[in-house]
Amino acid sequence: MARLLVFADESSWHYRDLLRANRARFSIAAAHLGQLYGAIQPDPSLHPRSADPIGMIAIGGQPRQRLPADAALIRTLPVGSLQQVVLRMDLLSAWEQTGVAVINSAKSMECAVDKYLSLVRLAASKLPVPLTYVCQTIKQAAQAWDYLSGEVVLKPLFGSEGRGLLRFQSLAEATPLLTTMELNQQAIYLQQYIDHPGWDIRILVIGDQIFGMHRSGQGDWRNNASLGATIRAYEPTANEVEIARKAARAVGAVIAGVDLIYSRSGQQYVLEVNGAPGWRFLSQTTSVDIADIILTEVQNQLAGRSRFV
Repeated sequence: MARLLVFADESSWHYRDLLRANRARFSIAAAHLGQLYGAIQPDPSLHPRSADPIGMIAIGGQPRQRLPADAALIRTLPVGSLQQVVLRMDLLSAWEQTGVAVINSAKSMECAVDKYLSLVRLAASKLPVPLTYVCQTIKQAAQAWDYLSGEVVLKPLFGSEGRGLLRFQSLAEATPLLTTMELNQQAIYLQQYIDHPGWDIRILVIGDQIFGMHRSGQGDWRNNASLGATIRAYEPTANEVEIARKAARAVGAVIAGVDLIYSRSGQQYVLEVNGAPGWRFLSQTTSVDIADIILTEVQNQLAGRSRFV
């Protein structure tokens, strides 16, 4: 039986849902990215009791064993310092080189979690994205504000589910916070506010399969389910399906949540691509067993027959 390691809290709804849908396909265990560590042994003859020369990574108190898995599913990216985040991605990448199927790949997750990098990839793929500036100083931000005009959204460079998003009417209103950010050496990520009719579309891409949901903010300009948005099932148009597939490919994701929004005039924008999307709300509003489909895609990845296009 193939061994699947899920990077998630074992008490979480998503982990329990994967266990429910498993039906003895995998031996499933939960882990935390903070448990990873690594070793490099260029010449095992010098240290015969040490690690694999390729680059070992292990969990907890098993320093001389590979992680016990054939595949890994990344469900959460826990908060950590920059060094910790970079190290975790490095360790996952080294693990992939030993033949373990990591979903999504370390490079894909690294791209998806970084709003600026993912938007660069989306724009390079000729996908419609909002006008965006990323700055390091207030002076740069002030210059960018002139081009953005109107209302501006300040976003954390790393983050999801609408957390940390702030909307400003003017540069003067934002200046105190921008001053603090510059002093703390934080990236200043500014994006054109899209005046929208109060809803957006989340498209879940799993290999070659597509699922959609319509999210209405109910008075909140952020249409995130975690913030109380009303959710209903949605059948994406052919154009939306094509854009979602293209966005997932742009960041290299096999499983992705692609957020689309429309302005009041009907202009379409890709806001972001989530590399570890949830499916709880989608499952609750449809009869589709998303966890089962995800586990089938993991099997496809292990067999080298993913139909992701």
